[in-house]
Amino acid sequence: MLDPEAVLQTLAAGLLLGCIYGLMCVSLGLIFGVMRLINFAQGDFLMLGMYFALALIGGAGSASLAALLGSVPAILLTALLAVPVFFAVGWVMHRLLLAHIGRPGMTEGEAHQSQLVMTLGISLVLANGGLMVFGATPASINLPLSSQAWTMGNDNILVFFNMAQVLAAVVA
Repeated sequence: MLDPEAVLQTLAAGLLLGCIYGLMCVSLGLIFGVMRLINFAQGDFLMLGMYFALALIGGAGSASLAALLGSVPAILLTALLAVPVFFAVGWVMHRLLLAHIGRPGMTEGEAHQSQLVMTLGISLVLANGGLMVFGATPASINLPLSSQAWTMGNDNILVFFNMAQVLAAVVA
């Protein structure tokens, strides 16, 4: 027999994770729609952004933003800092690598093939570089907010929404 609480917990966790994947898909569509650029490295830039947040929020002991400011202000400040940092990283990557792809007279399809090869190469470099630098062990940001939950339901069936995941889904 299926436990209704476990089913609802799994459903809630899946919906919250789906919000993060949805944000990534929207950004892929925006990049292709505005810049006409196929970016296979989008997921790897997301990985870099997550490690950036881990370094700022979950830093060593009292040096972390969470210890200095509290959970929610640290999350908001990290998001505000990540935007200009990764805008600069993306701009440099575009100017150094992607802007030089193609020749005059190429069709859009031929240019897309070059973009695919270049962004796939960038993706491989970032993924394997991340594996070498950060290792293969999953990392997470442990804040007091991560251990707090909102409950929903009656005494028979309870659904717990992790406050940190809900905040991430709302921001996404």
